[in-house]
Amino acid sequence: MSAPVQAVAPAAAEKLLNDGYTLLDVRTPEEYAQGSVAGSVNIPIKLSDGKGGFTPNPQFDEQVQAQVALDTAVVCTCAHGRRGGEAASKLAQSGFKQVVNLEGGLAAWADKQLPHNGSIQRHH
Repeated sequence: MSAPVQAVAPAAAEKLLNDGYTLLDVRTPEEYAQGSVAGSVNIPIKLSDGKGGFTPNPQFDEQVQAQVALDTAVVCTCAHGRRGGEAASKLAQSGFKQVVNLEGGLAAWADKQLPHNGSIQRHH
């Protein structure tokens, strides 16, 4: 079992992105379409079940491998940090060496008024 993945605050995540990290947004395509961070890669770890919940994306690992090289430094994010943390752990177990989770997800990012397009949805 791998060690827990580090969670970084929005300002630290922004610095990592400016230093060349890739932002992996693991929200559903529907969430991503409503608002996102420019340049992010959207690969959902879970998909909408059509009933207001989520179901695991069975192709997540394959989709990541097809779009993100193993030596890429990655910041994972979702709406509030839970799915991002799950994705970051999966990536670390898959061999990614530099992977962190955005603490508080995109809700925290938007609260700090960091750059994004559209509106970031909250699920409270």
